[in-house]
Amino acid sequence: LLHRQAEIRPCRLAAQLDYTKGALYRYFPSKDALIAALQVSSLARVHNRFEDSWAHAGRSLGPLDERANSLAMILLTTRLYGRLEAELPADFALIRLAVGDPRHLLSNQEVSAVMEQMLVLINAVAALICRAVKSGALREGDSTQRAVLLWASAHGNVLTGKFSRYNKDLFDTQRLIESLTRNLLSGWGALNEDIVAATNSIKGL
Repeated sequence: LLHRQAEIRPCRLAAQLDYTKGALYRYFPSKDALIAALQVSSLARVHNRFEDSWAHAGRSLGPLDERANSLAMILLTTRLYGRLEAELPADFALIRLAVGDPRHLLSNQEVSAVMEQMLVLINAVAALICRAVKSGALREGDSTQRAVLLWASAHGNVLTGKFSRYNKDLFDTQRLIESLTRNLLSGWGALNEDIVAATNSIKGL
């Protein structure tokens, strides 16, 4: 139902929710409004999932210095993104719909609410990157732009995971995401010893 915009049919959705189509449209004036509301809700759930994981990691990380600790949170974030398709499949499907199709699927009016919620999540990741900069783990740079780059890169790696049925080693999503994140952190100035310490600290999380 959620994989493509064309498949999000108000009649089917209303039936699943035990609503009439007319009742559904009392809350959502158009199909675009319905899709936008679903995407906003999904992004909010993903943000909450990340917040819970960050809080748990903050309590669980070993006695690292602040540099390695701040890098660990970034590595954990991209690792979590790699798990979203398995852990929150419907929500990830809506995110994939929002960012995976180059066409403009929603009106400008409806997409503004989606972008607002998307920026909440991006800014939360940017705050983790700012923390790493302040600790001296990373060089100065535009943290928001770096957060977008992390997200876009991780998302691309998740999408290539469908090819793992042909070559599990080459298209191992989690391994690719970790390698990508480590390389980005290194390019932003992180020391290899800090990256190794951060990576080891989040094993099992």
